[in-house]
Amino acid sequence: MPLKSWPQTRWIEPHRHVRSVRRTALHVCFAILCVFIPALAPAGDFPPGITLEKERLALVGDGTARYARIIPVYDIALYAGAIPESGHLLDPGVPKRLDMIYRVPIRAGDLSRAAEQILSRQHPKDDLEHWWSRINALHDSYRDVQTGDRYTLSYLPQRGVWLEYNGERIISLQDDDFAALYFGIWLGDKPLSESLRLQLISGWESS
Repeated sequence: MPLKSWPQTRWIEPHRHVRSVRRTALHVCFAILCVFIPALAPAGDFPPGITLEKERLALVGDGTARYARIIPVYDIALYAGAIPESGHLLDPGVPKRLDMIYRVPIRAGDLSRAAEQILSRQHPKDDLEHWWSRINALHDSYRDVQTGDRYTLSYLPQRGVWLEYNGERIISLQDDDFAALYFGIWLGDKPLSESLRLQLISGWESS
């Protein structure tokens, strides 16, 4: 059958179908944006300083951890005490704290797996063997988080590292070296995010 003799409706329907698909895609995109608009709101301000068991710590830097570099997961701030001129933020003599406020719900198991993946990327398997009991103890204390929940990871020399969930201390580990290992997830080589690490240490490097 010659093309010009086909019923006109056969050529109109595909265009209607395309427009319908486009409208559906736009509605889906709009729905996704509606879900994530609250999460994309600007992060809350962190105070310029805190007191950690009578130790005064200053805000060094803050930023936002993102999934796939797009979706904001939590806002995070780094506080630290005086840092030796030739020292490093992971130095065991430097008191410090990471303050994390979550923008989306996350299961405790997902938090643990993410941390273990980064630690395995940063350290040889044989080196991590020494730390797994402490890592597992810390991860076993993790709880599911909802939007607005807060975790804080704190460290004071000779008093060890501890984790708080919404202001409640849920575990303490008396090990200065372990603090350097775990804070390294954000501050060490091959961290969670290099751009986030630079944001967290920005105040120290500029001081």
